[in-house]
Amino acid sequence: MTLNLKRIRQYIFAALVFAPCIASAQNLLANGNFDSDLSGWTFPDAQPSWSGFDANGALNSGSALGTNAAAAAGARVLVLRQCIAITRPGLYVLGVSAFTPAGQVDGHLLFSYLARANSPDCSGGSFNSGGLFLPSVGQWQRYTSGTVLQISGPLAPDTTVEVLLGIDKTPAGGSFRGYFDDVSLALDPIFTNGFE
Repeated sequence: MTLNLKRIRQYIFAALVFAPCIASAQNLLANGNFDSDLSGWTFPDAQPSWSGFDANGALNSGSALGTNAAAAAGARVLVLRQCIAITRPGLYVLGVSAFTPAGQVDGHLLFSYLARANSPDCSGGSFNSGGLFLPSVGQWQRYTSGTVLQISGPLAPDTTVEVLLGIDKTPAGGSFRGYFDDVSLALDPIFTNGFE
C-alpha cells in the first residue's frame, strides 16, 4: 500500500488551518451549555433539574442533573431531547461532557443520536444512528471521538437529527444520577471545504 504524500500534506495543512474553526464551529443545539436553565430541551421520560455544577468550573453556567429512579431492573430513562433541522450536507460532530457521582447503584449515562429524512418532528425510522456510554465516575469527562455523523447530499426534505441523553440503571429499586454539560452538534468546516 503506497501513501499519497500530497494527500497527507493536505490533511495536515487542513488540520492546522481549520483547527480553530472546529473549536468554534456553531453549535446547532439550543442551550447546550445549560448556562442558567434547561430551556430548549424536552424531557421524554423524566425531568432533570438545573445545577450550578459546571463542567468547566464556570460560575455563570451550569449543567443538567438527571436521575433514573425506575423501580424495574435494567431500566433506561431518557432525560433530555432536542430535534434539530439539518440544512446542509456534510460531516457533523457530536459531543457531550458528563459527570457521574461515585457510590451509586450500577448504571451509566448515555448519549445517542438518530438522523431522519422527511421527518420535521424527528419521528419514524432513521437512516443513521449511534451513540456511546459515558463512564465518567468522579470527574467531568468530554466525549467526542467516534461520534460523527455523515449526512450526504443532495439533502432530503425535512432532514433532522434527534439528540438524546439518558441514564441506564441495572438493579431494581434505588436510583442512579449524573450530570450533562457542553452538549454539541456542529457541522465540521474541514469537510465542507473540499478536504474529504
